[in-house]
Amino acid sequence: ERLDNGCLTMSAKRKKAPLSVSVTEPAAPAGNQAQVQLSWEGVKAVQKKIERCLELYMTQAEIVTALQVQSKVEPSLTCLVWQKLQEQNPHFFHVYDYYLQMKDHVTAFNYLVEQQALIQNELTPEPKEHKKVVEIDITK
Repeated sequence: ERLDNGCLTMSAKRKKAPLSVSVTEPAAPAGNQAQVQLSWEGVKAVQKKIERCLELYMTQAEIVTALQVQSKVEPSLTCLVWQKLQEQNPHFFHVYDYYLQMKDHVTAFNYLVEQQALIQNELTPEPKEHKKVVEIDITK
């Protein structure tokens, strides 16, 4: 089963072997699970990449896509690490979600201001240049 953010659901039970994680394969029938072997180094590398993306205020979907395209990280691994980070830092992610909402609002506001400026420029005639004639007496 996939969540709204594209991540796979994870088994709620912790395994005795810390490097074995149970994930539901998207093409597999319900209840059919595959074991994925992970190294701590690999998980830590994904965590650092996620943290770098968080500094750029990326959404979870953007992070999953970026890591898959740029670093060839499986989305299920990114989602698993994200889920564990959320479990360990619920307050951070609550505030982070608020920042993402603010980012969206600022982006929308800036777009509207830009559109307003374009419309005003179209409606406002350009001012005519007033040429001031200055006479200089060169006989003195």
